[in-house]
Formats: sequence, C-alpha cells, structure tokens
Amino acid sequence: MLSDRVTELDAAEKKGRAEGRAEGEIQRAKKVALKMLNDGLSPEQVAKYTDLTPEQIQSLNNNKVCEPTAEYNSKKPKQKRK
Repeated sequence: MLSDRVTELDAAEKKGRAEGRAEGEIQRAKKVALKMLNDGLSPEQVAKYTDLTPEQIQSLNNNKVCEPTAEYNSKKPKQKRK
C-alpha cells in the first residue's frame, strides 16, 4: 500500500516536471518569435522556425508591447512635495 502511494507520487512528480519543461519551451519560443516579428520576419517564417502555431503567433502579434528604446531623463529639477 505505501509503496503504491510512493509510486503514484513519483509518477505525478515526473508528469509535473515534464509539463513544466514543456511550458518553459513554449515561453522561450514565444520570446524568440516576438524578436523575429520585431525584426520584420513574416508570421509564416516565424512559425516555420519556432514550431508555434499560426494562432499563437497571431496572438503574439496582437499583444505586442513597444519597449522604450532609451531611458527618459528629465532635465527639470525635482520639486519637493509639501
């Protein structure tokens, strides 16, 4: 009985790790895909090289966030709050 429970727990742990690795791989592919899209590659090319589905790429394309290219530095002196 106890050994059966240990076996079940081991199997669940292995399954959880495999799912975590798979999710990590997808997140990495999405990160690379965003860079590729930002560099002007077509969604078809991105799909070919990342193994993401066209739907996943379209979702990335729709949710693109512009990143600032340079840090904003104001020349105005900071005012003290009262």
